[in-house]
Amino acid sequence: GIETGGVSRVNVTGSGNIGIGTSNPLNKLVVAEDTGQHGIEFAPGTLSYIQAYDRATTDYGDLRIDAQTITFGTDIGAERMRIDAAGNVGIGTTSPTFSTGSGLEVQRVSADATLRLEHTGQNGFEISATAAECKFNSVSGRDFTFSGGNVGIGNSSPTYGKVVVNSAGS
Repeated sequence: GIETGGVSRVNVTGSGNIGIGTSNPLNKLVVAEDTGQHGIEFAPGTLSYIQAYDRATTDYGDLRIDAQTITFGTDIGAERMRIDAAGNVGIGTTSPTFSTGSGLEVQRVSADATLRLEHTGQNGFEISATAAECKFNSVSGRDFTFSGGNVGIGNSSPTYGKVVVNSAGS
């Protein structure tokens, strides 16, 4: 290990785990406060993770990430989501912006961009957008469609009038 002032600061176990502030790191890299009670662990594997812990309660602790912009990526780093300094959240966009306040923006190029709010398997709705229209759906099917200034209620392709209610006439 590495010592300063006669106190061990960095320890490497026989299995290769590295502990900073702890002599008994339980994962590949553990950074702990001086008491060893609170810390952060990095655990690589088939499912890799970063966790904050509290050894006194054998529970997870709070983890705060503080940065100008926080981004999340998948598939060798392709950005999928970001939270910017204004509090805007973007999924599928690198520049979520709003005319007032902050919000959530969902974009998708090759298919519908969809936001879904649902009570698992029960009630819920989706708001989705394509290049041609916006749709408001219940989880059981399409309810409202906005296309070319026309509104369809129970009609997925409103092509005439301002509001089309079930174009079959029933």
